Amino acid sequence: TGSQAVIIPASNVKHLMLRSDVVNAVKEKQFNVYAVETVEQVMELLTGKTAGKANDSDIFPDDSINGMVQNQLIKMTRKRQQFAKEIKSNNNDSE
Repeated sequence: TGSQAVIIPASNVKHLMLRSDVVNAVKEKQFNVYAVETVEQVMELLTGKTAGKANDSDIFPDDSINGMVQNQLIKMTRKRQQFAKEIKSNNNDSE
């Protein structure tokens, strides 16, 4: 259908051996072989989103994969900090 593919490490390309029907499918754009060097490249292929590059302040674009991960980590960190404050406050109240 053209939507099937395989993702392989770029370092394995030199060892890749494909059957002739697979080679023909690739030539006819019915199958794709993606050679990647990084996990970010894999994530981009699987999601259709860019991984994103951090700016000078180590902030990723909000609409990038790394930006979405970074934003979720910030939210979780804030929740954890708030929870720690509540625990501390409750412990001080019970003394």
